[in-house]
Order: sequence, then C-alpha cells, then structure tokens
Amino acid sequence: MNWLAKQKGFRVAGGRQMPWLWLFAAILLILVSIAFLDAPLATWLYNRPEWLRAGFSIVNSLGKSDWYLWPSALVALAAGAASLRQRKTSSRRLLRWLSTAGAYLFLAVAIPGLLVNLIKITAGRARPKLLTTEGFYGFEPFNILPDFHSFPSGHSQTAFCAALALAAFWPSGRRALLILAGFVAAARMVLGAHFLSDVVTSALLSFIIIGWLERLCRDQMLIFTTGREGELRLRAEGRWWRRRVRKALCKQR
Repeated sequence: MNWLAKQKGFRVAGGRQMPWLWLFAAILLILVSIAFLDAPLATWLYNRPEWLRAGFSIVNSLGKSDWYLWPSALVALAAGAASLRQRKTSSRRLLRWLSTAGAYLFLAVAIPGLLVNLIKITAGRARPKLLTTEGFYGFEPFNILPDFHSFPSGHSQTAFCAALALAAFWPSGRRALLILAGFVAAARMVLGAHFLSDVVTSALLSFIIIGWLERLCRDQMLIFTTGREGELRLRAEGRWWRRRVRKALCKQR
C-alpha cells in the first residue's frame, strides 16, 4: 500500500505515465458497456448492409498473430545466428541488436496473446452471434467452445500490441499504427465477432502489457534506454544501420 501511495500513476506503452484515475475510468467504461451498450450496439451492427462488412473484412486479417510472430521469430533467429559468425565488432553489435529487436516484437505479441486466451476461457463470454441468432447474452465461465470466447478480443489485442511495439521503432508513425489497430478492432465488432467492451479491454491490456515489457527490456539494458527527460527510447545500437547505409552511399559516389 505504501508503494501504491507513492505512485502518481501507472506506466503504459511508450514510457508514458497515466494517472490512476484514467485506469479506473477505463474499467468503469468497460463495465458500463457490458451492462448497457454491448447488446444494443451488436444488434444494430448485425443489421448493417453487407458491403460494410466486406469493407471491414479487408483489415480484419491484420489482427492475426501469424503476420507478426513468424517474421519476428525469423529475424531474431537469423540475426542471432549471423552474429555468431561475424568478426567485426560493429556488425556483430548490429546483428545482436536486430536479433533482440525481433525477439522483442515476438514477445510483444505472444505474451499478451497467451494472457488473452487464458482470460477468454476463464470468462466464457458468449459471442454476439449467439445474441443475434439465439438471444443469449451472458457469460459461461470455463466454457471451451469458441462461441464463448468473446472477452477480450484476440485480434484487437494483436493489432494494438503490434502497433505499440512497432511504434517504438517508428515513433512518427505511432498515430497511424494505432488508427489502423482501431480499424481492426472496429472490424471485429462489425463482423459480429466481439462486443465493444471486448475490444476496449484488449486495447487497455495492450497498453499496460507493452508498457511492462518495455520497462523490463530497459531494466535489462535490451533495446531500450531512458532519455534525458525520463522518456523511453531505443538504445544507440539501433542507429548503427543508418551509419552503415550512409557510409555505403558515400563509397558509391
């Protein structure tokens, strides 16, 4: 309790510190949504035209974890193996950094994914299609059937976690990545796979888990470091590739 009293807020992705009031407000929004908003909104979306569903189905696939897990794992393994054969110190540092970066991106999607799947089974929330077709709205804890794995949204969690993790390497694109993740979350609702509270919960968990993973990497002196103003930023090794590219271009001239 003394530790909690000293904290002005909680850390989220990007090294940002959010007031505890924001967390309580987000949880309250989720509870209000479950009680009053989810069912009416799901029913309304169910009656939308087919062309709207077709449009959102285009971005829906961006919420599949395979898009991120396989490439990041390959980068981590390939760069790690290459670094063992590299004699030049600068190149070896760069390859090790790339390997660690790949591992970070892999864990940024894999760890939240495992947690969300555990919550899904524990909560046992019925998907919107059971509401629109059978009139059932509620929870059946520890139900292993996929139709009762609505809470929270796995696709939304993957999209938000991937966006937040990639934003560490592309800070100027953070807003665009989060907007794209928001479209994935909206697609899950339009396609009748999840309720509003499902995707909001996924977004909240993503910010918290990625924030924790960033701090863990920083404390272990991997990928991240602390800036002059206390902000989270990439370690210097991440800029080696820029120097090598500039050097190669100068040689060509």
